[in-house]
Amino acid sequence: MIKTLLSIAGIKQAKSARLVPVEHFVNTGILCVGEDLSLQDVRVIARSASDFHAVAAISKSGYYLGLLPLIHLLTANPKQLVSEFIFARNHYIFSSENTDQASWQLTHSRWNILPVLNSEHRVIGVFEHNNARALNNHNQHLNTPIKHSLRLSTCA
Repeated sequence: MIKTLLSIAGIKQAKSARLVPVEHFVNTGILCVGEDLSLQDVRVIARSASDFHAVAAISKSGYYLGLLPLIHLLTANPKQLVSEFIFARNHYIFSSENTDQASWQLTHSRWNILPVLNSEHRVIGVFEHNNARALNNHNQHLNTPIKHSLRLSTCA
């Protein structure tokens, strides 16, 4: 049985719960941009975006390619393409994975976010380091698919 929890407080109360859905922990704060855009184009898009923590590069068909470090938006030549600055190509997790796997991956990464992909390799949100730390601090046995910890993204 999967018990749906809406907050960290709910997780604290679910001491006997073996499965904790993760969808409530996924943040939509990721900006998805095409690999063929210039950094100047991304800067313009970023200025109009309201709240994002990371930039993901996606292919023309919408598949995740990797992360674009924000520092490159500020320091690199604006005429350069996103495709020249894609990092963390293998840094992601599928929505069907569980929260303890996502927490472990974030804990052992230099990135503070973990893109969450659906089965079609499209970005649906991010799992953040703060969520992993909070979940680990509460010593919960988390064995629930991460898709339940997501707040959906507009990238998919």
